[in-house]
Amino acid sequence: MLRDSAPRRLRPARAWQALAALLMQLLVLAAMPREQLLARRRGIDVTLRTAPIDPYSAASGYYLALRYAVENEARLQLQRSDIAAAREIWVTLRRATPAWELVSVSSVHPAPEVDRVSIRAHAMYGAVRLEGLSRIYVPEAERTLSDSLFRVASRVGARRDGADTTDAPLVDLRVDPATGAVAPLRLRIGRAAFGAR
Repeated sequence: MLRDSAPRRLRPARAWQALAALLMQLLVLAAMPREQLLARRRGIDVTLRTAPIDPYSAASGYYLALRYAVENEARLQLQRSDIAAAREIWVTLRRATPAWELVSVSSVHPAPEVDRVSIRAHAMYGAVRLEGLSRIYVPEAERTLSDSLFRVASRVGARRDGADTTDAPLVDLRVDPATGAVAPLRLRIGRAAFGAR
């Protein structure tokens, strides 16, 4: 018994199903970076001071794992408030030099104000994490230099009492005032800058 060696064609109904599935996957992939792209386009430039972390576990692959001083301050403020059970919170910052400072923590998105911006954050297990800012991606060519500088800056920027000093690394980002979405721009360690501009 001979079999036909010519390839079978998809039936029209199956072809449409396959095309629809592929289109849905493409739409999901296209929607993922949408908020970051909008934040880059219409966002407000904000600078945050990093919090002291263990510099030996900071570099993982092509990114630096970061925490921010305002996360620690927000955690303390959240513990003293009546919104401690909220999972999604809003961290409101005001313009300051060299880095923006915490104003308040709330469970609803505050109305935009001049020289203030609100960032979406998550409160879980007694910690506050700013959404979309836990990693800064560093190009391979700059990884060794940025890792070395970050280790030095983390030691200089951390005092024994855990407070930040002005020598701590800074992260520049854009925040979309309408949604609170963020787009990291660059990591600054002293005069060196890493990341997209």
